[in-house]
Amino acid sequence: MKAIVARELGSPDVLELKDVPKPALKEGEILVQLKFAGVNMVDTIERRGLFQDVPRTTPYVPGLEGSGLVSAISRGVTRFNPGDRVGFMQFMTGSYAEYAVASDQLTFKLPDDVSLEAAA
Repeated sequence: MKAIVARELGSPDVLELKDVPKPALKEGEILVQLKFAGVNMVDTIERRGLFQDVPRTTPYVPGLEGSGLVSAISRGVTRFNPGDRVGFMQFMTGSYAEYAVASDQLTFKLPDDVSLEAAA
């Protein structure tokens, strides 16, 4: 799959489009085929190594929030089915990618009148 990868901490110049493995699911997680990723101030601060006491290990896929379609569910997930329209927000998700793993507890189904773009 394609993802934006921060090869090191720094300016936007450290971001590269790369081929990376699709993330694997653990119990209680869902795989989201992303349509939109939120891009916000926390992403930029984290990319510069200023958000946490211990900066992210590089390389990593940035992104804390996104929206899309449920592609797969793991064991223990009962609130979602493949094809559901969802949004999520959680730390260290990696939403600058074609697919991201999200906790079923931090993911919500979208009402029909909320677009995927607005949800992200």
